[in-house]
Amino acid sequence: MKKNILVFTSKFAPVSETFIYNQTKALSTDNSIFLAATESLNDNIYPKDFIKALFTYNNIPVNLSDRIKSKLIRRGENHPYFLPYSSQKKLIDFIKENNIEYIYAHYGTNAVKLIEILKVLPYLKLYVAFHGYDASKQLADKRYISRLSQLINFNPTFIYCTNVLKENIAAVLPHNNIIEKVIPYGVDMSKIKQIKAHQYPSKKIKIIHAGRLTEKKGVLDLMKSYLDLSPDLKQKTELHIVGDGEEYQTIKEFAENNKDLSVFLHGAKPQQELMAFVKGADIFVLNSRVSTSGDSEGLPNAILEAMALKTAVISTNHAGIPEVVKNNETGLLIPEKDNQALKNAIEKLTKDEKLREQLSANAYRLVSDSYSLENMHRQLNSLFND
Repeated sequence: MKKNILVFTSKFAPVSETFIYNQTKALSTDNSIFLAATESLNDNIYPKDFIKALFTYNNIPVNLSDRIKSKLIRRGENHPYFLPYSSQKKLIDFIKENNIEYIYAHYGTNAVKLIEILKVLPYLKLYVAFHGYDASKQLADKRYISRLSQLINFNPTFIYCTNVLKENIAAVLPHNNIIEKVIPYGVDMSKIKQIKAHQYPSKKIKIIHAGRLTEKKGVLDLMKSYLDLSPDLKQKTELHIVGDGEEYQTIKEFAENNKDLSVFLHGAKPQQELMAFVKGADIFVLNSRVSTSGDSEGLPNAILEAMALKTAVISTNHAGIPEVVKNNETGLLIPEKDNQALKNAIEKLTKDEKLREQLSANAYRLVSDSYSLENMHRQLNSLFND
C-alpha cells in the first residue's frame, strides 16, 4: 500500500544536489510524494511529474504580525533552526489536507525546523537524511545540537550516506530513541551507459576535477601538485577543471599566472555534460579535505559517478571516501592536504595505463554491485515497508 510522504528540504533540485532528486524519485516508485521546499529548480533538467503537490515555504517572517508570532515560538532563541509562524501554520494545513503520514527531511539543519510541527501532529513519522556539513561542521553549533536533542524525543529514523556521519552524530547525541540506517547514494547505471565521452581536442592524458570549487574540494592544491610534475609529464598531460564556486576566481588567477601549464577551466556544466567530460578523461581527482570552518564531505556522488564512468580515481582518506576508494584496488587513496602524495599519485597513474585500466574496472564492478540507483531504491523503499 502506498504511503503519503512529504519530502522536506530547502531548495529542491539544484544541480549540486542530484542525490536529493534521485532519492526523492526513488521514493516515488512505491509511494505518493509531496514536496515542501523554499523553491523548486531546474524543471527542464529534472522533471517533477512524480510529485503530487508542492508546498513553498518561507524561512523568514512575511510581515510584522508574523515576526511577532515567530518570536513567541522561538522563546528568545535567535538562530535559523526555526520556521516562521506563517510557514508552520500553512505547512500543518498542507499535511492535513494531503493525509501525509511520513516526513523525509533532507539535512539535519532542515529537520530541526519541524519540531513545532511534530508537537502539533505527533502521529507523523520522521526520517532525517544527513549528507555532510549537517553531521560535521554544523555540530560545532550548540544551538543546532540543542535542537537535534529535542528532535530525538519524536523517535526519528536517521539516515546516513556513510558510516562516518553516523559516528559523528553518535559522538554528540544520545541514541536511545533513534533508529539508524546507512544507505549510500546510488548511481543510475542505465544513464551512465548512455553517456558519450567528451571529445577533447588533444591526445594528451586528461586529468580532471569535476564539481564545486570550494575549499573542501582542494582544487587549488591539485593545481599546485600539477605544477610540480616533471616537465616531461606536464608535456604529456592536461588538467581540466569543470565547475564553479567561491574559489573560481582564485583558481583562474593561479592558472593565468602559470601560463606554461596546460590547465583548462570550463565553468559549470549541466550534469550530463559534466559526466561526458569525466568519461572522456583518464584520471579523476577529488582532493577532498576538512575545510578551515570544519565542513566535510559525506560520500561524494562525483566519486561514484567517476567510478561508474570507468575513469581512474585519485582521492583522499576523508569522510566516507575510503569506503569506496580502496587504495591500489578501486583507486589511489592519499592523506588529506598532502600535495606531495597527490603529485606522486598523479605521476603513478599518468605513467601506468595498465594500472588505470585495472583500477577503473574494479571500481566499475564495485559501483555496479553495491552503489547502483536500483540498490538505493530498494533500501529507501524498505524503510516504509517495515
